[in-house]
Amino acid sequence: MSYYSDIRTVLDADVGTRLQVEVDVVGGVLIYCDPETYPTSFPAQAGFGVAVGLHPRRVARFNSELYRRLKHLLRNERVVALGELGLDRTEPSETRGLQEEVLTRISPCQPVILHIRDEEDRQSVVLYLECLELMKTNAARTQKVVLHCFIGAQEVVVSWCKAFPNCYFSYSGQARHFTESQKQAVRRVPANRLLIETVSPYFRPAGARMCTPSFLGEVANVIASYRDSEVRDVCQLTFRNSTQLFGL
Repeated sequence: MSYYSDIRTVLDADVGTRLQVEVDVVGGVLIYCDPETYPTSFPAQAGFGVAVGLHPRRVARFNSELYRRLKHLLRNERVVALGELGLDRTEPSETRGLQEEVLTRISPCQPVILHIRDEEDRQSVVLYLECLELMKTNAARTQKVVLHCFIGAQEVVVSWCKAFPNCYFSYSGQARHFTESQKQAVRRVPANRLLIETVSPYFRPAGARMCTPSFLGEVANVIASYRDSEVRDVCQLTFRNSTQLFGL
């Protein structure tokens, strides 16, 4: 979930379409990865936490002052994760070195949420593995990691689980358009490492007025179909995983 001044208002909003799977959203993580929108206050609602980071599209802003500001925010008890950080090859090539510097310089002491997006490879396989090698230089094997908006193949799941046993794979509405290879990866993710997300307000579903966390049930429905599971089971499983991961 991205920044909202009033979580309840967003959760109750009319999304403009009928949901196939209605869920009661009782928690989540609000992500602030643009210095322009870093939080000055934190959600009062129980079950909701905050992540702060520096999106790879914003790495040009990185300097010692921003680094100190970010470290200060990470000390707040309502901040439950570092992120997003990562690698985005759709950005100009001259930013790539800085993306890698940010990723390796900010030492994670909380779960770290990673954004990984290649320009050409729809599954970003090579970039996931490049990011894995960078993370190995800066994080303990016990580090908790979330691969946000995960679109990778089985080999990526296996490699990350081997290097970081506490690696979680978070699926969004993009899963509706997965190839067979990506569906196989969904099935390969360990049950206790599966997460779902909506990336709201982004990734607005077709026919909807807006994207909100209300669409979590739709994502769960897609993932359940790939894993030959019940939607209710996926919802309960990912709820349990997220509360344990983020301490919500």
